[in-house]
Amino acid sequence: PTKRAESESTEANELAKQHVALADAAQKAADASAKERAEALKKSMEAKDKAEKDVAEQKKKFDEAKTKADAAKTAADNAKDNKDLQTANENVQKELQKQTDELKKFEEAQKSAVRGLELAVETEKKAQEELKQAQANHMTAQANQKTAEEALKKAQETTKAADKPVVAVAFSTDGKRLATAGEDATVHVW
Repeated sequence: PTKRAESESTEANELAKQHVALADAAQKAADASAKERAEALKKSMEAKDKAEKDVAEQKKKFDEAKTKADAAKTAADNAKDNKDLQTANENVQKELQKQTDELKKFEEAQKSAVRGLELAVETEKKAQEELKQAQANHMTAQANQKTAEEALKKAQETTKAADKPVVAVAFSTDGKRLATAGEDATVHVW
């Protein structure tokens, strides 16, 4: 039975080592993923900031075009028979429409950037949680490996003790335990 216990402890120790190696690989992968997600979050923040800046700049252009369009419309309304003012008003109104369309595009890009940032925040948070779990699993695997190594050491010591010559044997009164005395003056209770 002692050789069998040592063999089982050896197998358990090897499995524990494999578990540590797998947990280590999982932790490294989770760490890499967390770093990638943090970088993606940073880029999403930059994209959102740029989109906000672009919208602000386009809003200025729109406001300028709106002011010109309002002035041109007023001038054209006050001089309905002046074809030059009417043509100028039409051109300014077209420019206003162009600036309006551009502003809408920039606002949509800004909304998209905000959605991207929200998603990046969510995935970065999930990556951090996965990293914490991988770290905990790694620590557990290391603790299990240490326990398996201690059990193997004990089984090896028991096997060594069982291989030495026995000079005396005694059973407990309930018959559940056995005591042996060896030539080297060691006593083992089994």
